[in-house]
Amino acid sequence: MADRALVSIGAAELLGYEDLGTLPESTGTDKLVLKRGNLFAVTGRLGDIFPPGARDQGAYFEDTRFLSSLRLSVAGGPPVVLSTQTSAEYTSQVDMTVTSTQFGGVFADPVNFLHLRREQLIDEHFVERLTLTNYLVRDIDYWVEYEFACDFADQFEVRGARRPARGTYFRPLVQRDRVVCCYQGRDGVLYRAEIFFPLRAPDEIAEYKARFNFHLGPNESASLELHALPSLHAVRSGTSVREAADSARQEGYRPPSLLAEEPDSGWLFPGSHPATHPPAPRRFDERAARARADYRGWAEASARIRTSEEAFNWALTQATADLKALSIHWDGRRVISAGVPWYASPFGRDALITGFQALLVNPEIARDALLFLAAHQGKRVDDFREEEPGKILHEIRRGEMARTGEVPHTPYYGSVDSTPLFIILYTEYLQWTGDRATGEQLLPAAEAALRALVEVQGYCIDARRRMARVYRELGRRGDAARCTSAALKLARRLDEAYWMEKASCYALALDADKRQVQTVTSNPGHLLFSHVVPEARARRVARTLMSEASFSGWGIRTLAKGQRAYNPLSYHNGTVWPHDNSLAAMGFSNYGMQKLAAQVLSGEYQAARQFRHFRLPELFCGMGRGEGDLVVSYPVSCSPQAWASGAFFLLLRACLGLYPDAPRKTLRIVNPHLPEFMHELTIEGLRVGNTRVALQFNRSGEGTFAAVREMQGEPLVTRIEVGGNP
Repeated sequence: MADRALVSIGAAELLGYEDLGTLPESTGTDKLVLKRGNLFAVTGRLGDIFPPGARDQGAYFEDTRFLSSLRLSVAGGPPVVLSTQTSAEYTSQVDMTVTSTQFGGVFADPVNFLHLRREQLIDEHFVERLTLTNYLVRDIDYWVEYEFACDFADQFEVRGARRPARGTYFRPLVQRDRVVCCYQGRDGVLYRAEIFFPLRAPDEIAEYKARFNFHLGPNESASLELHALPSLHAVRSGTSVREAADSARQEGYRPPSLLAEEPDSGWLFPGSHPATHPPAPRRFDERAARARADYRGWAEASARIRTSEEAFNWALTQATADLKALSIHWDGRRVISAGVPWYASPFGRDALITGFQALLVNPEIARDALLFLAAHQGKRVDDFREEEPGKILHEIRRGEMARTGEVPHTPYYGSVDSTPLFIILYTEYLQWTGDRATGEQLLPAAEAALRALVEVQGYCIDARRRMARVYRELGRRGDAARCTSAALKLARRLDEAYWMEKASCYALALDADKRQVQTVTSNPGHLLFSHVVPEARARRVARTLMSEASFSGWGIRTLAKGQRAYNPLSYHNGTVWPHDNSLAAMGFSNYGMQKLAAQVLSGEYQAARQFRHFRLPELFCGMGRGEGDLVVSYPVSCSPQAWASGAFFLLLRACLGLYPDAPRKTLRIVNPHLPEFMHELTIEGLRVGNTRVALQFNRSGEGTFAAVREMQGEPLVTRIEVGGNP
């Protein structure tokens, strides 16, 4: 029986650091990102998590970093890197070599004699397979060594939050083929990571490292696997995260007593059904095959878009796969998370905007988001969480700092836009799917959200107008009239109070004295998206957004160049956000300006060509194309990020002018306009109600022609309109 005794040890002795704030925030932008299910990992370009505790790297489960250091050392190293890449969302491959100079090599021998292939994969485990091949013409003796550590840092700690106190680390438990690391948080939960080697036990193993010795003949290969499996043991079983947080916030709270030994049961594991059972043991190849099949099924269930621009096709394929990768399970429900590494949890507005963007390719993302957010809708007044009845959450977490009440995200409702966006997506989902059963199920949540609405200008106007349409279809004319009247009054107030005649734009805000904050931002693009701007002013706003001051050539900046606060390196004051641009482009389309939407798509595509896998990140810096030929990366931008992954689909919809009405079995195609970089586009398997339709678009000169190629299921009336507005 292995020794399960838990002996406490200080963080500095175990990890080499106590305060994450002393570690660098970023180690660079060139990283390998793996995501599947509820686990994700971010490593450096060699596959290492290094230096130990690096704040932009690690492997995570339940908002907790269960692997904070992983470094491969080899005899004759450091090795020469041949290539480094992620071949899919869940696996990466790094190829390296070692020269023969330290192994008695002569000129007749290959200089690069040893090939090391380092493959990493994430599913229910973090898995690494290392394969060594000897290309010398004689036998060699060789060694490799792993160093590893688990700091169990909460996601908020990694992002820079300072804590008044931490939990207790325990000395790692060492067995023949594994090391077990444990930490008991101030929430009373025991966090555990098992680092084990299923193919062969190490020749030497200690609390923080494992060494393997090899004897390789000519052209002989050998492999080993490293697995890291996280799990949680809830001391107070049956207590929800919210209940734990409320208890921890009470005066006089004291954390539960320390455990004396590692429990042999009662653990919760990732990806298992039930969660109390450890994941089934599988070899690397089997895991990769299962993941490929899973992603293939997702792609086949989604609409398929092909264009004459091959690199753009790759970008769309990557975006479709990323939408799958970012899906997580939370309390038995599936929902899309916001992004890796900082936001791998449910976020209200991120899920809602991504669901809206992805209706073109797969409406299940929208449905999942709506059902999840309705299940967590505000029910009471709670100032700590900014909760009110009917409000839609902003963010929800379940790590140690959430359980101890150090952060209010259990859930946190402090969002001004999640609630109206819920109504907007609810009604748009019905326009695409005609899903009456889900519509009826979600109607009480939509009405509760309507009662909780605050003035986020365009979104609230749009939400009320959309609910008026729902009420009319339900025969509730009085409710429809009240929503319509409220929307009209707010639209008039907005136009009168915020319009800046000289700037041809809407003000950012009104100050305490109701004077305009006369700043040119991308926010008016959201007013166009909400279709609340008078026609003549809409075109002036569009010209302002596409001016040289606002449009960088890669996209519309959040803050126009020349404004006092403009900073193209900041998070919000001049950077370019792809999701922001997709909403503005959809706004252009709402007013018949599909040609401008195509210009935005072209800029975003040219930017995407410069990122790994043609993947749009959360944001990038706002320097213009005239200031250099290359996009400038934002150092801690999430990638993949859900609403960046969805951006291309909404941008395409905006260019093509697609406006479905599933309840009336109609699809309108208004002023379609393909961007200059493509001359042909086809969509197969587009879902409108119970119909699957295939559309083809061809560009000739300045014109774009649309045609229906195929239709399956119920009849669908398709109207192609040129010259009008939606």
